[in-house]
This record gives sequence, C-alpha cells and structure tokens, in this order.
Amino acid sequence: MLGDGCISKYQVSITLCNKDEENYSKFIKKLIRKLFCVPVTVLEREKYSTIDLVVSRINLVRFCIEKLGLKRGNKIKQQIDIPKWIKNNRSYSIACTRGLIDTDGSIFNHRYCINGKLYSYRKLDFTSRSRPLRLSLFIILKREGIKARLAGLYDVRIESQEDMRKYFKIFNSHNPKHLIRYRK
Repeated sequence: MLGDGCISKYQVSITLCNKDEENYSKFIKKLIRKLFCVPVTVLEREKYSTIDLVVSRINLVRFCIEKLGLKRGNKIKQQIDIPKWIKNNRSYSIACTRGLIDTDGSIFNHRYCINGKLYSYRKLDFTSRSRPLRLSLFIILKREGIKARLAGLYDVRIESQEDMRKYFKIFNSHNPKHLIRYRK
C-alpha cells in the first residue's frame, strides 16, 4: 500500500504496469486473498497499460487505517512514512522494503566510458516523492549493512555490485521483472 497502493473512502487498490508486472499482479492478488479473505477485482486499463487490483470493503479500509496506521488519500501530499510498528520489527521492515522496491523500484544498467573503455553494471533505484518514506527506506538499508545513497530529489540508490548481492540475499524480490533484470 505504501508503494503502488491507494486507499479511498470505500476501496483499497493497487495499480501495476500490465506489460511488465502481469505475473507480479497475480502474486499480489493471491496475497490479498490469503491475508484478508476478500475477493479482488482485476481491472485492465489498456489505455494506460495498467492493471488495477481493487478490493471494495469498508472494513478493510478501516483496518488499514486504524490498525495498520496507513493513510487514506494522496500519499505525496501527506508525505507518508513507514509505520513505526514496521520500522521497529526487522522481519516487517524487510518485508516492507521488499514490497516498496518491488513496486516503486527499478533495476537498470549503468553504462559509461572512461578512456575509451566501456563499463556496464546494474544498479537498484527506488523513487518516491515522499521524503519520510525515502529516508526510512535508506535507514533500513543502512541498518542491514547495505550502502545506499540519496540520489537526486526523489531517489534512493544502491550502486555497488556487492551491495546489490547483499540486497537480494537479505530482501530478495517477489517481482519477476526485478529478478530477471538482476540475474541477467
């Protein structure tokens, strides 16, 4: 919910890219049904190339807000953060970080040339316009011994290959797109 999720008055929804994240959307749908025992509606919006996973249950909305400490409405305007109960528990913070990277993270090849020699290696990048969320993610990575840096205005980045290996050893990923890009 902190990544690609949204909580409105009567619904909880998650929006994913339908080309790259079809398998991941199936994983999320199963996870929602397993955790909350509720039906999940899948809406494919071809115009936007997205898949929306929607649960229309006011009780789930209340649970997310009152028990989990999540917020309804615009996450950027509210500058959301990871709830303290998650940050204070290592297992929960690892799962939360994995979810954030799975949804709002990317793995890309950084290419550059020095003295005519071409170099290329993978980096992991997380993007959010919520400063508290970025800082919390940065602190969790640091606590796990991963060197990350705050890059630009909206990014947290893991740059070394050693730290990429550490990330996937500790946090792993449920997003097949990330696993494929990492293993290339």
